Amino acid sequence: MLVTTVSTDEELQQVSSLNQLNLKKNISEKKISKEGFVSWEYDLDLLKAVHHFSPSIIAKEDTTVVGYALVAVKAAAVHPELAALLNKIEPLLYKTKPLSAYNYYIMGQVCIDKNYRGLALFDQMFALHKELYQPQFDFVATTIATQNVRSLKAHERVGFRVIHKIADHMGNWLLVIWDWGEPG
Repeated sequence: MLVTTVSTDEELQQVSSLNQLNLKKNISEKKISKEGFVSWEYDLDLLKAVHHFSPSIIAKEDTTVVGYALVAVKAAAVHPELAALLNKIEPLLYKTKPLSAYNYYIMGQVCIDKNYRGLALFDQMFALHKELYQPQFDFVATTIATQNVRSLKAHERVGFRVIHKIADHMGNWLLVIWDWGEPG
């Protein structure tokens, strides 16, 4: 198993396919509660646009992408949901300052193929996030649907913590950050 950054359009296409397989709208309620889900849809063109700004992290077995953890720097707000999210969270306070005062990026989504869960790929992908992006950013932020308990637990395990609860047209969310300036 290899954890690396995206380098080809074929890898981005595989990310898009994995995204489609795990979209909340495409899976049963039973799978949602047991395995988690992803909320935002990414087609190949959108992934190319986001990837243009900063490469995302993937896990591969041979040439097959089996997991991804998307990097969405603020400049990559080409995804309409990301743009809306940034508008909502930038004024929120963290350590007495609005998020807009910090240099951070959004982890656009994380997903691991169901056949590869439980192999520590989540932790490995986030370790590479930190290795590559800690020198450039104060922290990484993301939102997790309140009903996605599996995802919240995994994010907390690697160091994220909840800083706000927010709501939008898609539901209720927890805004979490992994602050690389804090011990832990």
